[in-house]
Amino acid sequence: MAKVGKDPWIRPLRGAADVRARVVFFPHAGGAASFCTPFARRFPDGYDVAAAQYPGRQERREEPFVTTVEGLADRLLPSLRREEHRVHRADGRALGFRHQGRHRHRRPAPRR
Repeated sequence: MAKVGKDPWIRPLRGAADVRARVVFFPHAGGAASFCTPFARRFPDGYDVAAAQYPGRQERREEPFVTTVEGLADRLLPSLRREEHRVHRADGRALGFRHQGRHRHRRPAPRR
């Protein structure tokens, strides 16, 4: 059974008791968070690894797909902002990489 967190947009893949860093993966177009599970297993102890879970995939299969990268970024951004204090690295492939870049450019400037 899939690990489903409180936020449907962020799927926990590998937890850590003593978290050194948190990584969030963005799956490829048509991909689901579970695609990233093998990558999550390769991280050493201390890494909390999660992946974005897009609508229309796996446990969210009844939800309508988001048809543009911009629309996906707009819907996913609130969840990423809630996690921002914990995320140390974001990574993606193909659509995931484009989406991760859109997220980065829409982020507010860091507080000083």
